[in-house]
Amino acid sequence: MFKKFTWLLSLVALLSFNNCGGGSKEEAKELLQRLLQLVGIPYSIVVNICQDDNSNGFCESTESQVKITVNKGDSAKAIFHKITETSEGKYLLETYDPTKPILLELQDAGKIDFNDGKFTLNFNGFKSKDDNSTKELSILESMVDANAITVTEADKFRTLSNPDAQDKFYETLLSTLTTNINTLQTYNLGTQIAVEVTIQEMGSDIKTNQAQADAINNCENNQTCEEEENTKVYDVLIIDEDRAKTLQDEETKKTKELLAGKTFYTEDENSIKTVEINQDATQITFIKTDGTKKIYHTEIKGNAITDEDGIHYIDNVTDKYILGHDEHGQWKFYFNLKDAKKALESSDANGGNDSSDSSLKDLKFTTEYLNGKTLYDVSKDYDDKNNNGNTDEFTVSTLKFSSSSMNYQAGIVDNPKKSVNYTINNKGYLILTYEGEESGVRILNKDSNKLTVCWSDRINELDDDTCWGGEEYFYFDKSKAQAAL
Repeated sequence: MFKKFTWLLSLVALLSFNNCGGGSKEEAKELLQRLLQLVGIPYSIVVNICQDDNSNGFCESTESQVKITVNKGDSAKAIFHKITETSEGKYLLETYDPTKPILLELQDAGKIDFNDGKFTLNFNGFKSKDDNSTKELSILESMVDANAITVTEADKFRTLSNPDAQDKFYETLLSTLTTNINTLQTYNLGTQIAVEVTIQEMGSDIKTNQAQADAINNCENNQTCEEEENTKVYDVLIIDEDRAKTLQDEETKKTKELLAGKTFYTEDENSIKTVEINQDATQITFIKTDGTKKIYHTEIKGNAITDEDGIHYIDNVTDKYILGHDEHGQWKFYFNLKDAKKALESSDANGGNDSSDSSLKDLKFTTEYLNGKTLYDVSKDYDDKNNNGNTDEFTVSTLKFSSSSMNYQAGIVDNPKKSVNYTINNKGYLILTYEGEESGVRILNKDSNKLTVCWSDRINELDDDTCWGGEEYFYFDKSKAQAAL
């Protein structure tokens, strides 16, 4: 029953940082800790919970499952916006600004047919820095925060008289949500847009069917009656094929209006490409700084752009760029050249292959740093994988990262095929999990061309100065990796 899956992400003491010798303004601020409560969603499908600092719809901070110890000597940035699991099974959301949006990242490959089963619910932050109330993380609350329903309309369904009926309602709500997400994705809505549209659609149906809560309560603990009434809830909230087609047409129109006749700018390794889209959004032209052009013919359905290079989904639109993804990773179309150049300069300052809002502080991996990045792993072939009898030569593999997985393949390739999930632990180590076995990667050093790393299948050895295998590097640029062989 869902009450077993309800837990508190707890509020503990307030913590502030004050350095006798001065320090940054951020370090002098009070680190606040706020109470979150998960309702109606199984703990087993929760991947991460974070604050969305840049409003791009993706968690880009340390995974919530990792226990984080906050010490007095830690910098403010090192503990900023982290959620930590305590020994009591509770969680801490630590932040200097609790008003920022909250993201709940979920994964249920058994129910969601796309994107490895991953999807994200969006929530408003706390009303103010002085707001010490409990923040509920639920499907109903996501509807409230999206202005699809009011608090009163949500309360009608989250205060059912019979606890078993309440649990059954939450199960039905989650089942309907995942079914609708699948339906909309078959109609060319990418996962995140599909979630947002589903929340609005289901919220509208909840608003117009308030009497269904009374019908469930009138069952008076009759299990058969409650099941029948919850089935009616499912039938009311489900998005049928006709409605899905209408929603696809609406999203297609929005996407074309966003792109048609516009000029954008995108990062291209060490330069900026100009992106020109024709008036009916049927052609996209990429122009390099030397004037070289590459033209693709496009078809737009929903928020999916299909061309000769594959399918590219729009995930979000911020005030600075359009954020999307495809099989190559994450991409951004900046609205103006100034912001694109600023992103490129930030990338160059962090080693060349970084996204504009990524960072690599204190030689620690972060999800923000890795998401959308391709690195080239150059290491000695100690296992003679080439089967040529030479264990002193170097080999290279391509590593392409999303926010929670790494695709990899031997050689320098555009689209590595094999995949493994990863997390980042509290020490900033990259932890890879494959068939129940873990290995870890620690950054030892960094220069303008590469990361020097330690990669070990024994996590505890990552703290040592020695490294299994040794002489291993993650290059930012494929040509530099090739030259190192």
